[in-house]
Amino acid sequence: MRKAYLEPSALNRATHSGLSANDLRALLAAHGYQPAVGIHVIYELARAFRPDNRRGIAERLFTILRDLEPAYQQPADWLLSQEVIRLRTGSAVLPFLGHLDATMVKTEVARLAAGYFDERADRFITTREQSKRLEFPVLASNYISRMRTGDARRLPKTYEELLQVASDDYPDIVLEILRPINRVSVGEARELSARLDSFPGIRTTVRANLYLSFICLAYGEKPGFDKLDDYRHVIEASYCDALVVEDTQLGKTAPRLNPELSIVPWAGLQIHE
Repeated sequence: MRKAYLEPSALNRATHSGLSANDLRALLAAHGYQPAVGIHVIYELARAFRPDNRRGIAERLFTILRDLEPAYQQPADWLLSQEVIRLRTGSAVLPFLGHLDATMVKTEVARLAAGYFDERADRFITTREQSKRLEFPVLASNYISRMRTGDARRLPKTYEELLQVASDDYPDIVLEILRPINRVSVGEARELSARLDSFPGIRTTVRANLYLSFICLAYGEKPGFDKLDDYRHVIEASYCDALVVEDTQLGKTAPRLNPELSIVPWAGLQIHE
């Protein structure tokens, strides 16, 4: 059965609607999907523990997640690193956690469902927040500076135009993206760029960076960190068949980052609340 990545807004809506994990699993199965969740989803849901007045909501979210027993996606940086290894060796990318790692994640999810938000869980949130602040904005800012040094009249007016204009720069963008993950040579970056559709994680990351750059070019401001969270979910969902969202803006943006990912709006699950 096909895998559908459940983005946090969908899990929040399920909780708000009073659905059980069995209800949610049945709804997905009716559309031919099995549930999948990324590590970044766990990070976002765990943030609900920080305001004490939301602990009950956080526990309900993790209770659904615990009982849903989804397939757990590998983190985005792991996917990109494995795609580099695939380029070098031809080995397959295994996008879901193996048994041992999945068991560890399930144990942590069960602890959070029971309300055990301790120093370890808090450190996990802090580490994720620090890392994401070092990623997309740096590349977006660098790329925008380069674009603005040229003729302003030739700046792309749409994201799709930017994708075309930037095609010659893809190797440099790939080099920048992979620098902290798995360094590649200039030749490897060129090959990855030429075969981008064969590496969905890297392709989605390239397109996400360019979309952030376009936002900066079009509106003159750096995107908020919530955008980084949204786009990381799309990257983690690169090896899934669909993305289930309640967030309408992300639902519109996600196909521009990954054209092969089917978008399933929450309303599309045909729930009568």
